[in-house]
Amino acid sequence: MAVLRRGLLTLALAMLLVSGGLTPALGSGPDPAVAGVLDPEAAEDRFPVVRAGSGSGAPAQQVDGDEEIGATQAFALAPERPGEVTVTLDYSVPERVVSLNTTVPEGATLVETESFERDEGRRYAWTGDDNTASITYRHEVNETIQTGGPEAADGRYVYAGVGDWALFARPSMPTNWTYRGSEPLGFERRTRTVGNGTAGEWLVYLGEYEEYGREANGQRFQLIVPAAADLATDREAVLDSLARASDDFRVGDRDDEVFVVAAPTGRVGWGVRGAQTGDADMWVRDVQRLDTADNVWLHEYVHTRQRFRSTSETVWLNEGTATYYGALLSLEQGLIGFEAFADMLADGEHATYEEVVLSNSSTWVGHANYERGALIAGRLDLAIRRATGGERSLQDAVRQSNTRNDRLTQSALLATLGETGGDRATDAGRRYTERTATATMWNASTHSAAFGEVPARIDYSLPDPTHFNSFGVDGPYRVGSVGGSEPIRLVPGESLTVRARVNNSGGAAGDYAVPLTVDGTVVERAYGTVEAGESTTAQLNHTFDDPGRYEVGVDEDAVTVVVEQPATAAVTGLRVDRTTIRQGGRITATATVANDADRPGRATVNFTRGSEVVERRTVQLPSGTTGEVQAEIALPEAGTVSVGAENAGSTEIRVEPVHEGVNGSDGTPAATPDAETTAADPSATTTPGESTDGSGAGFGAVALAAAVALALLGRRL
Repeated sequence: MAVLRRGLLTLALAMLLVSGGLTPALGSGPDPAVAGVLDPEAAEDRFPVVRAGSGSGAPAQQVDGDEEIGATQAFALAPERPGEVTVTLDYSVPERVVSLNTTVPEGATLVETESFERDEGRRYAWTGDDNTASITYRHEVNETIQTGGPEAADGRYVYAGVGDWALFARPSMPTNWTYRGSEPLGFERRTRTVGNGTAGEWLVYLGEYEEYGREANGQRFQLIVPAAADLATDREAVLDSLARASDDFRVGDRDDEVFVVAAPTGRVGWGVRGAQTGDADMWVRDVQRLDTADNVWLHEYVHTRQRFRSTSETVWLNEGTATYYGALLSLEQGLIGFEAFADMLADGEHATYEEVVLSNSSTWVGHANYERGALIAGRLDLAIRRATGGERSLQDAVRQSNTRNDRLTQSALLATLGETGGDRATDAGRRYTERTATATMWNASTHSAAFGEVPARIDYSLPDPTHFNSFGVDGPYRVGSVGGSEPIRLVPGESLTVRARVNNSGGAAGDYAVPLTVDGTVVERAYGTVEAGESTTAQLNHTFDDPGRYEVGVDEDAVTVVVEQPATAAVTGLRVDRTTIRQGGRITATATVANDADRPGRATVNFTRGSEVVERRTVQLPSGTTGEVQAEIALPEAGTVSVGAENAGSTEIRVEPVHEGVNGSDGTPAATPDAETTAADPSATTTPGESTDGSGAGFGAVALAAAVALALLGRRL
């Protein structure tokens, strides 16, 4: 929103920002052509010509000459006075200067002067005592604005200072002088900051910052990111978009320097979302994104390329074309889809604007110059493209308007449209700007036919981490889904599977390369193609080896992942498969292990026999689960022994001694050379419902069958 240019603010603010050109004018003085004087230099000495000159706080310019007046504005923060900065004007005055005066801004609080004295009101005159002179004053930088419009924000400030930083338009420094001699006397303005800070042509930022640059198409983009700012969009993406727009928006000469500040929003209620001043200085709130039809970054950049001087009949073009091209360039860069582009322009169809005549600002209501103006700019663009078979567009008309030396009147606008797109474009201009004719947004097929195919518009996003199956996990503890809350919790050695959504809202199929980032570093990419209007899922994986807190993301979307050491699972129970056994036998002990933590856990279970650890088992469990682990424990000594597992208690086992003729290892009969048969030991017992290997009824039946067989054999012999 170019709220600070071309008469769109209050008159006082406009006067503050007006850029005065350097036009030294010849003043009156003694005529050097004195009769009888033949030597011009001698005449100059005898009858010095006193000429007048003037300079302002305009861009650094100078008139060719042997000498020049140097004027430097130095700006410093005043932390003890939020909303104010300290300004020092330093002048270097050549010998030929006869007089010089300057005027400080309204409301300035004088601090000190050197070789200046108050002349009248806010005007100070050089005393002539020295070739250097200075004035130091305190300057109020807080400025507010009353505005509506789509570019309005929640607050009121258009410039502000908060103590440790300030963003403001530098005050003008009107300077007038008289000098001797026939050679022009130049004037050069310079700007410097005391301490941290930087400045463009008009815009000044004081405070800590980082600077990023990009050169493209003969322009150098200087992006200033204050330490207090938190960019919602990647700084490289901002520079990429501005650089591409400088090529795509071909409406005439480009400024050598474009000075852009990302305005911090944490402590200031800005009245607008962005502002442009001077030729190519602009600020945009740090929260503004690129992927929107209402692209403030491109909106303000378009303002820097507008050179035409509008009248009350054509002033709608300032915001109308900035809003339209902000959206169209976003579409052509693939930052938005056609639907978003069409929805924004369709705001101009609102019934509120039925009685609006754009060339008559007295009929404007609401945001007519923005919303209705953007739609009409689009309709004029469409008319020119159709009339010329796509060979020309509204950019050609804007470029021609930018070259005018006089103001762009309504008749001049219509003539320019006619020269660009013929009678069809002229008729459209007259119909849409001089009447209340209904204008509607065109559809996608019409757009493709006139503007060319809408490019693929691919964006990436993460699934909702509060859904349990949003992400996958694979590792030694678990394989499956993970999620249900944020942050997502993992343990070292686990691999997170990210199922990124790839959406193409553009008009053509496009290739994608989804970047998976961990703390801003790309760790993997997934490649593929997605058709126009379609979506797909790309799967990416990353294994976390070390504990820590990580931001995992794709594009602008991110989720927090916390990697912690595994939880310690608890042994909550113990059971055995028998409580009585013969000496030398084995029992099976089963320990129950529970993990109630919010992350996977593990436990090392020590199985004990008496006070001795005889078996050790490790178990790994997902969060909120219970498991079991078993161990076989040998019991070589008769008697009663305790079998335990960690802190789950113990169980008493009765181990009966081995009797003669019984193998102690498994309870089977021992070999007896002097006997043909061995009866079952009547003392062998088992706990009801349990069994012991090689004992009980099974053993007795085998012995009995063997005895019967021998008896029968003896009878037959």
